[in-house]
Amino acid sequence: MDRPRFHHVLTKLAAVIAIASVAACGSTGGAQLPLAPSATPVPTATPSTTTTIAATGTPQAIPAIGGGTATVSLAAAAGTAASASVSVTASATPPSGTAAISAAARKALAIARVALAYYTFVPSVDIQLTSFPIFTVSYPTSLVPAGTTLKEAFLDAASAQPVFTYDIAFGTNGATFASTAAAPKLLAGKAYIFAFYYETGSNATPTPTPTTTASTAPTATPSPAPTSTPVPVPGAFDITVPASIMSLTGQVAITDPATFSGFGGAHVFGRGGLVPTIFSAPTLINDCKLTVGTTSLTLTGGGQTIVAPLISTNPNAKTTVIASAISTAVSFYTLTGGMTLSITPDGLVNAVSGGNTVGQNVIACNRSYASSILADRSSETFVLSPATVAALTAKATSVTSTYPIAPSDFGGASGTALIGRGTISVGTTQRRVSDCKLTMTGATVTITADGGAFTRSATFASDPTDSYRYAVVPGAPGEFTFSPTNGVPIFFQANNFGNIIAASARSADFATTLACP
Repeated sequence: MDRPRFHHVLTKLAAVIAIASVAACGSTGGAQLPLAPSATPVPTATPSTTTTIAATGTPQAIPAIGGGTATVSLAAAAGTAASASVSVTASATPPSGTAAISAAARKALAIARVALAYYTFVPSVDIQLTSFPIFTVSYPTSLVPAGTTLKEAFLDAASAQPVFTYDIAFGTNGATFASTAAAPKLLAGKAYIFAFYYETGSNATPTPTPTTTASTAPTATPSPAPTSTPVPVPGAFDITVPASIMSLTGQVAITDPATFSGFGGAHVFGRGGLVPTIFSAPTLINDCKLTVGTTSLTLTGGGQTIVAPLISTNPNAKTTVIASAISTAVSFYTLTGGMTLSITPDGLVNAVSGGNTVGQNVIACNRSYASSILADRSSETFVLSPATVAALTAKATSVTSTYPIAPSDFGGASGTALIGRGTISVGTTQRRVSDCKLTMTGATVTITADGGAFTRSATFASDPTDSYRYAVVPGAPGEFTFSPTNGVPIFFQANNFGNIIAASARSADFATTLACP
């Protein structure tokens, strides 16, 4: 790619991330990176222990691991055969063919996951549960450091994309884990894996413990913040943006390195694209990562590495900050290319693009590719297939109309999309949340946030008003907006790569609105 064309690509992508990403109040993403071996003690146990339980809805003991104890309650829907049973195998190591928790994707840099136990459930017949399985677990203090938050992960090995979904539930050692995730249907002979773990590392901020028991779900009424100004989520600042940058207004050329004092850190966006030219089809990637050093920035993804100095080396293009009410764009230039960051008004780097060698693809990590500022999106399990996207696009004859949709239009897609950042609004009061999540189970879509305190579900039922809209965003992938109409309105968006990029919903009384992002 020659230099003028390269700068055209980068400039166009900078506009896309500044408009499509920031105007939507932030973007969302994740990554998959290997973790260094942890020196933290791990459970010791025989390779595996198996028992059989019934889906009766009452707590039943399952095999202990490393001196720990556990019970689980499985509540089956009416009509389930009385003889239905579930084989439960407990092990301290991941089941054969399953990635270890400690080797899987991580949500923030410098965080390692320490697995305590894996439980593999295999039902004898199909069992539709009425709620997500409820566990009570307790481990010796020799395995769990004091003050540690335990977390639960889930892997549906019966799905087409068997990947762990993290933070299904969380609590203290000895607590009951009652998740607000959608109730799964357990298929006969298929494996469903539940794992318990905790996180270590400099960014492993403890998660607040939910006040849940086996019979009490999290309250659906969030406590509003006392101000109408969005409040950044503590611990969310993987990259620190100093006041010296955020206080700039208009367009400013930067030549003083002191402007970037305190600018540092790293963030894994996850989903992104390698873009040959602005009009070319991108190659999708799942490992976008930005690192801000003391003198330069490094952007990696798809086997490429881009480096740009904080102070430009290009005599014809100085490092530039362009600030507005909705975003701050910072562009860094080398002699052969450059890099552009988009920053939200509350100081979060939420999109990046760049490239710096002739013939090299531009790396773009932004809302168009479902990148995120808070969530690890490389471990998502809900992605529309190319065939489904093509069918939906073909069905849409105009970008200004809505079209009826049936459950079959999703092509059997199911799983979880980890959107991440969002805003809860109660009247004129707003506050940030960092755990927006969308789950698709069959024809039912569920949107949750705020530790499960906000949860809304709706089901596509081939109702004539169940609909979607397809729109083309200039310079960015097309977008679908889906809406099932039964109950309280729910909306969610996907781009034409099949990735979820946004979701919104209202509480049952319409008093509370969740917008992600």
